[in-house]
Amino acid sequence: VSSGIQDRTHFIGQVSDPAPYYALADVLALPSLSEGSPLALLEAMGAGLPIVATKVGGVPEMVEHEKSALLVESRQPAQLSGELARVLNDEDLARKLGKGAQETAHTRFTPQAHRAQRLAIYQEVLNL
Repeated sequence: VSSGIQDRTHFIGQVSDPAPYYALADVLALPSLSEGSPLALLEAMGAGLPIVATKVGGVPEMVEHEKSALLVESRQPAQLSGELARVLNDEDLARKLGKGAQETAHTRFTPQAHRAQRLAIYQEVLNL
């Protein structure tokens, strides 16, 4: 590859415990064309990583632009790379996004929060 990316990027493949890799990472790039509610996004949020992701599927429901992630349109590589550069060059922004992502993960995506959301749905259905 002429860009030199092979000297700075490691493609690890599937691992049973991704936590050490999140701890080493500077940012999570999630350039998906379609998604549901990606587990990798939730894992990165829990690890306090700053995130740059495409606005597809459930991603915008999981994170908030400029608070817990930077969201870009899909199929816009220049926009994606620009936002990645922004995070990598602005330590305060990276710290803010990582903290926002972690707080969101620890408040909205805990087992207790999941249970409360399910109970609310069941109660709404049963009251109809």
